Amino acid sequence: MMKAIHIVFMTISALGAMVSDAQAQTQSPVARTAIRSHFAGICMDVPGQSTTQGTSVQAWTCNNTVAQKFVRTAAQELRVYDGTSNVRCLDNYAYQRNPGAPVVIWPCNGQQNQKWKFAKNGIIYSETSGQCLTINSALPYLQGSNGTRISLDKCTGATKQRWSRTFR
Repeated sequence: MMKAIHIVFMTISALGAMVSDAQAQTQSPVARTAIRSHFAGICMDVPGQSTTQGTSVQAWTCNNTVAQKFVRTAAQELRVYDGTSNVRCLDNYAYQRNPGAPVVIWPCNGQQNQKWKFAKNGIIYSETSGQCLTINSALPYLQGSNGTRISLDKCTGATKQRWSRTFR
């Protein structure tokens, strides 16, 4: 009898802990933060706050707009416009592996080309290509200027591949 009461008590305690954990997870705020480049102190940005699928992301002066507010999900996605009907994910377009491959926004679909890994040194890389988010330009003196394209490139650890993030 005492054993049965002890088992029931442990089961109720475990269920209570699970409910508390679930409530804490649903009540914690979502961290929508800018992704800032170490290269020039500028942020990852969606041009003109576009929601059009296939829009390339760019570097732009940090301005705290929704086009610069990204959410890192448990599924390793980087979402922009999260919590709206226009939520989009950062996407390695068409699973490309070549240097200079475009990084675009696309409706979130759970596919591998929308999965991003975060290294401790500030590098963010594509799970499918192994290449790093890079501030890129054909003209080196324009790298870091407003409108400079962010693409995928071989990971070298260069400053133009390092990003600050404060995700939960």
